[in-house]
Amino acid sequence: RTATPFVLAIIPAMFGMLAGITAGVAVLGGLDGLSIAFGAALTGVAIDYSIHVINHHALSDDRSAEDSVRRLAPSLLLGAVTTMASFAGLLMTTSPAFRELGVLSIVGIAAAISATLLVLPAFLRRRRRVPALSRWVAGRLQAGVGVLAGRRRSLAAFTLGVTILAALALPRLRWVDDLSRLGNADPRLIQEDVRVRSRLPLFETGRFV
Repeated sequence: RTATPFVLAIIPAMFGMLAGITAGVAVLGGLDGLSIAFGAALTGVAIDYSIHVINHHALSDDRSAEDSVRRLAPSLLLGAVTTMASFAGLLMTTSPAFRELGVLSIVGIAAAISATLLVLPAFLRRRRRVPALSRWVAGRLQAGVGVLAGRRRSLAAFTLGVTILAALALPRLRWVDDLSRLGNADPRLIQEDVRVRSRLPLFETGRFV
């Protein structure tokens, strides 16, 4: 309920954004304004890492923020690496804008997770009071995780099932590098467009508009 946790939460995300822009300028020679705008939204997912650390430190019995970070590091790194892997696909496209987004996002996420693990703990020296409702919700979530932890075989079976379905669907995937082919126009709209154009004089349609 104070501004301090909010500021602490956005520090890694802001650090990641600045690092991503710097990398984009250094590697690609410059960034488009739209790439920076969309890149800010993509790297904004990094705020989840710092929020997770702040909440865990406030609710856990860890002696220090460093202990909390040490406990959370494997999970946070897994989340960051999978996010960067998903953005890596943007680097494979022929679109310069997508490549800009890929560089900005990958470097931004890497910088943000680094700031979360290495810099943020230094600002969490004082443990803050947790509202009763927040502590109650956290308790219920912890109980739910405990239930899942006791059903590891079921979770393993579910994961195996999803993996099998993905393997069966993999041969049906097609690589499309043309954005115009990603959407199919409605045939009725095409016919309507032809009908309307046939009733207009044969001059530049921009003048008509």
